[in-house]
Amino acid sequence: MNNKISQAALQEKVDQYFSKKLEEFTFADGSSLEKREKEKALEALMSGEFRDLGGLTAIRGFLYQYYVAMYYIVDMIHPTSNAWWKTVIFEFLDDIALYGEETVRFIQVKTVREGGDHKITPGKLYKRSQVVKEDIEENLQEASLQGLNSWVDKLFLNNYYFNTKKSSVLSNEEISEHYKIQFELATNSSPQSLKDFQMYSNNFSFLLDDISDEDKLLKALDKEVKVFNKKPRKGFSVKLKKFIPGNDIKWGLKRFYINKLGPSQILQKTVEDKIVESLQNTKDEDLKKTVGIYIFNKLLFLIISRTHQDHEFIDKMNLVFKKAEIEDLMKSWEMEIKDRLTLALIEESILGKFRSCFSSIKRDIEENWRGQIRDDLIDSLQWFEAELTKNHQEDKQFYYKFLNRLFELNTISSVFDFEDIQDVNFLRDSLKCIIYSLALYEGKNIPYKEARLLFHSGFYTERPALLFSIYNGRNKNKSSFIKNKILISIDKCQITSGISEDYICIVLNDLPDRNKSLSKLLKITESINDNASLIATPSNVRFIKKSKIDEFFEETQDAQFPFSSLRNSELEDIWINYIKESDENGD
Repeated sequence: MNNKISQAALQEKVDQYFSKKLEEFTFADGSSLEKREKEKALEALMSGEFRDLGGLTAIRGFLYQYYVAMYYIVDMIHPTSNAWWKTVIFEFLDDIALYGEETVRFIQVKTVREGGDHKITPGKLYKRSQVVKEDIEENLQEASLQGLNSWVDKLFLNNYYFNTKKSSVLSNEEISEHYKIQFELATNSSPQSLKDFQMYSNNFSFLLDDISDEDKLLKALDKEVKVFNKKPRKGFSVKLKKFIPGNDIKWGLKRFYINKLGPSQILQKTVEDKIVESLQNTKDEDLKKTVGIYIFNKLLFLIISRTHQDHEFIDKMNLVFKKAEIEDLMKSWEMEIKDRLTLALIEESILGKFRSCFSSIKRDIEENWRGQIRDDLIDSLQWFEAELTKNHQEDKQFYYKFLNRLFELNTISSVFDFEDIQDVNFLRDSLKCIIYSLALYEGKNIPYKEARLLFHSGFYTERPALLFSIYNGRNKNKSSFIKNKILISIDKCQITSGISEDYICIVLNDLPDRNKSLSKLLKITESINDNASLIATPSNVRFIKKSKIDEFFEETQDAQFPFSSLRNSELEDIWINYIKESDENGD
């Protein structure tokens, strides 16, 4: 149930995107991924194994932002979350934004390396780096904003930017002139970190009653910042409060929450649990877990695939995830994975039936033959089983097609419904006929895979191949009716009707034709299936019954059988002559 990026056009863009993202990614302490870590991460990302990246400890921080986005996306539809937001916006202004009818929350995601004693230090929240630019006076406003570059500066400035850019991701109907603002710093840092700012870690309501003038964060953010012109050297002062409503930093701090969501694996499990709790149409608890993991993968892939481009090229609406859309996708993914699981179970059941038949045939061979003849039969069985497996790997509908051709004379790939255990016996008899008839040949093949009839052929080098087809009537119709059915199928199938070489049609499990003389004496009226007049048989088609195949191979069990191996040209000549002699009105 893994989500592979398979579209060639998307692949190159995603590769470039992840390479750039991994190069730019830094942890909260300013450290970057090592070269080896980047290479392993990129390899895993490009293979499509997004979820399994969590196993690479150093890469968990890279995924954390996606997990936080998923956390809030799933919360929109969780039955007990009471989420007020109806839209999650990814990497539009800051990392994540939540938008509702009356409230907007800006979320900044900061991660530390996991697997060690790494914590966010208090100074990281308010530390500013100096800005020096050329010709700064040409755009002093932009330079001033760049000077306000601490984590909390950038988080609070989202409100300023949002007022000018919201129309690119929200419709006019969604935009409100008056809305509440919230600011969140989401992190995987430990619960023991940032003890100096504990009141912000407890600010679940996003509305502190009051903030002391001596608050460490307030005092740090209220300091004047200077941005400098490079030549000539000249400084310009700027303060954060200029860009905050009421020119009051307390306004932002009252709405500021430090959310310690836990390590990436804990957050991943939380998201999966929320998905499971949101499932509406799945009742079985074990099945829910499987469905939940599948939806987790699909949602992660959706976010990555829609947000992989640089913002200057991306359609901004790809960054927007709305509640109604996620509800529809969740329902669709829930049905999709259950359909896949159902088909997988059916397929596994069919595969199981084939394996059971092969095992039973192998036991029969080992019990009834000895020496090289036994080995020839086992070799034929193993070749045929391997060939079916190979075809199934190339075409997942192969076994369905095989069964429909064998029993129904059609090439449809719909699920074949085994009516009862007798159908498994019919399959076993059919496989045994194919295995036995190929055991005489060094070369084997399954030709005409798209024909209505099921074909197999055997050959020796420098000798023409002997082509077989096979049909199993499952004891449903009389022999004449079945032969007519096969002949009609040959005529209607473009592939089969175009075959000019001679071939043998093996018929299994047909009912004997009614004795016309006896029926006449008893005055029994014939039905449409009784002794139907045979359609003209093409000159290159010979009918032979399974009983004739069985009779031939019973002789190979005799101690006086003159050949030590089934594979020699003299025995093949005897085999071909025997088949020709057996072609007497299909008997």
